[in-house]
Amino acid sequence: CTMRGLSLTAPWPHLIAVAELAPELGKHHETRSWPTSYRGWVAIHAAKNLRHVGGIFGLSDLCARPPFRQALDTYLELLSAPANADPATVLTFGAIVAVAWLQECYEIRPSGLWEHSTTRPLPRGNDRAFGDYAPGRYAWHLTRIRALPAPVACTGAQGLWMVPATAEA
Repeated sequence: CTMRGLSLTAPWPHLIAVAELAPELGKHHETRSWPTSYRGWVAIHAAKNLRHVGGIFGLSDLCARPPFRQALDTYLELLSAPANADPATVLTFGAIVAVAWLQECYEIRPSGLWEHSTTRPLPRGNDRAFGDYAPGRYAWHLTRIRALPAPVACTGAQGLWMVPATAEA
């Protein structure tokens, strides 16, 4: 196995997946408190644990708010979920929902610009709303995002982890 995995709490992995279907609605950057030198394919994994969003009720509340709801409605269309379904009840947990190419990792500067850039401002719109762009954090730029037509069950981990060969296949 050569692919790395990145576990995220719902709904953030699903917001990355929607970027293939509707780039203007989706998440193209994952913000972290730590940098990575890794570049290459990353499996975007939806963690089982929902503690960071306040459990299933907190997730349901978050998913109902704009711009989360609009983006997740587009993702639910991919899954052929019933119209007006509560995303918190139909999103997949404990599975890989997308793959993406980790293109670059930028440090976020107090100036509101990326590291290595004197002119490129931070993302706007949904991409900005879906991340924590505080100075000193890192934005992992994801490209070539591909939502999986069917989630692949897999146990995740903290940090970047090696995807098991059975899941990578």
